[in-house]
Amino acid sequence: MKKVLAIILTAIVLTGAVASASSLLKANAEYEGFGLVDLDLNWDASWTEPQVAVTDTNGNALDTQIFKYDEDDVNFWIPDLTEDQVYSGTVSDPSSGDSAAFEFYASSLLSEMIRKVEYDAEDRELDIEFAMDVEFQSPAVTVTDANGTQYETRIAEKDEDGLEVRVKGLTRGATYTLTVTGVKGRTFDTFETYTTDFVARDD
Repeated sequence: MKKVLAIILTAIVLTGAVASASSLLKANAEYEGFGLVDLDLNWDASWTEPQVAVTDTNGNALDTQIFKYDEDDVNFWIPDLTEDQVYSGTVSDPSSGDSAAFEFYASSLLSEMIRKVEYDAEDRELDIEFAMDVEFQSPAVTVTDANGTQYETRIAEKDEDGLEVRVKGLTRGATYTLTVTGVKGRTFDTFETYTTDFVARDD
């Protein structure tokens, strides 16, 4: 009888351990480039002062800085992150007890300030999307072709993460070089110049 009881108790303990492990919450981590990570929670958390801990594959802890959060999303920055590596971590709030684990791959391909350039041939307009929120200081945009010919441009609209630019004379299907000056990302200290190539075609 004692042996049977011991087996039952052991089964209860093991079942509880499995249930506890399976109930561990997971957060979806998306690397956005430049050391920025967006955590998407699968539930509404009761954050008071969330904390994020991140380690590399060798177990080394990295400094993290949370700059925005709400009940189902946490955004943080890792200043000294090395790209093209896998990282794991946890987000928690000691006061509420909410916590979750996450993992992400920090691809260096995402650390291009000009994330996307779209061309609208009918409106003769470029839609420039940046990789993060930015500030502008006397911004200017130049467009040149392979022969070095520069095309007339005018900034029509700017917001925190992009520009709309009017441009004349582009040939559909041709490749051009776009240069934007006077741009500062939210994690940067100075205004910089960024360059990328694009093809003048409608998506």
